[in-house]
Amino acid sequence: MSNKGVSNYNNQDGFLQRIDPRAKIWWMLISFALVMLFNDPFFVGAVYLINILLACISKVSVKTIWGLIISNIFMIVLTVVIWPVYLQKGDVLFTIGKHYIVTTTALKYALAVGFRLVVMYTTSTIFISTTPTYKMVTALEQMHLPSKACLAISMMIRVIPVIRDEGFMIIEAQKSRGLDLETGGIIEKIKKYAPISIPIFLRSFTISQKLALAMDARGFGITNHPSQYMIFKMNTLDKVFTVFWVAFLIFGIVGRFTGIGICMPEML
Repeated sequence: MSNKGVSNYNNQDGFLQRIDPRAKIWWMLISFALVMLFNDPFFVGAVYLINILLACISKVSVKTIWGLIISNIFMIVLTVVIWPVYLQKGDVLFTIGKHYIVTTTALKYALAVGFRLVVMYTTSTIFISTTPTYKMVTALEQMHLPSKACLAISMMIRVIPVIRDEGFMIIEAQKSRGLDLETGGIIEKIKKYAPISIPIFLRSFTISQKLALAMDARGFGITNHPSQYMIFKMNTLDKVFTVFWVAFLIFGIVGRFTGIGICMPEML
């Protein structure tokens, strides 16, 4: 199994790789907060473009960035198609049939909602791609998050890709034995996945058992304040990066109450 299955970290000497993990955590959380404060697509889209630019200067692989953009376009288009059905406010742009009416305000708000989703997805992916898991966990502990919560986050990031890769291998193994997953109706296809779901469940159970034994062997949980071999200290670049995003957050809060970056004041 490749290391990519265990970690999505992109080991390059890029901008975000040099930033303190705690500063990147604040960047990610503030990005989430900003897109919830704004509901104008121009402002939410600006947050998205800034984060894509950060990915580019952090030398995140072209394949990863392109994959993000493709999936983002799909989510935005899906949101733009769905929202005008529920929101009909503003000048009418066009109609399809009698019931599908698209207004200017609904279209703008739908674009903003679409960008909200892609900003959260994209920012999380960039964060994971530019931060090793052990640094992420150490940073969370230094931010006084409980050790058990830090471990849960670490295991979620590490184990889920492993189980995913195990699932792919089991599917390929079952196909080589003649399992046909392509033909048949929905019910029949669900039944065909039984030879796959059972081995995946058993493999997940085995991984959990081994993880529990390893944690017990290392005395996890004996103390609420375990020692740390790595202590992070913010340098000037980390502080400037954090101050920029905090200032952006303040601008977003002020904008929410003054109407800047808002196309529908009555909507979140």
